[in-house]
Amino acid sequence: MIELEIKGNAQKSLDASCQKFKKGCMNGLKKAGQIVKAEIKRLIKDPPKTGKKYQNLPNRSSAAGESPAYQTGVLSRSANYVVPRWNEMEVGVTAFYGKYLELGTEKMAPRPFVSVAVSSKYETVKIAISMAVDKELGA
Repeated sequence: MIELEIKGNAQKSLDASCQKFKKGCMNGLKKAGQIVKAEIKRLIKDPPKTGKKYQNLPNRSSAAGESPAYQTGVLSRSANYVVPRWNEMEVGVTAFYGKYLELGTEKMAPRPFVSVAVSSKYETVKIAISMAVDKELGA
């Protein structure tokens, strides 16, 4: 095993670079959260749905496998993200029924939308994080 001790200005420079890296990651994850949140909302509102049309609802419902249909706006407005640490982001919806739509139930097939948003924006998110880190590091 090789032990390396960094002292003085080199240590300060390394510490500063680490802080810039973490700040870049944090900024990148915030941008990533915005990107995925927007995609969640788009999936709910945009694609035409092919499920049943109920008289008491304004729009046609979603069929199994489709993203949920926009009905009252509650689900769409509940889309959100948090970045609790420089290396972690949570994204999803806060509406209590969001998990039932995403994962399905015994009586209803899944209507995935959060997982679809994350996977469809994966490359865009990677680029956003990379650009934010590069910006902070001055690359």
